[in-house]
Amino acid sequence: MIITENDLREPFSILGEITEVRLFKAQGYAFVRYEKKECATNAIMEMNGKEICGNTIRSNSQKYTFH
Repeated sequence: MIITENDLREPFSILGEITEVRLFKAQGYAFVRYEKKECATNAIMEMNGKEICGNTIRSNSQKYTFH
């Protein structure tokens, strides 16, 4: 299934206020930017390995990838 910006916003917004979501579908990754750095840090830890729309999220401080 193809991931949309809203598919990412919904679960990631639980962890803090998102200022931007950039989705690079062809490359298979996205950036989720938070208002506060600690929210981004929590998102990296909480979302790594989770599944969204049948895709496993791999997160780090640079980007989120989905496969």
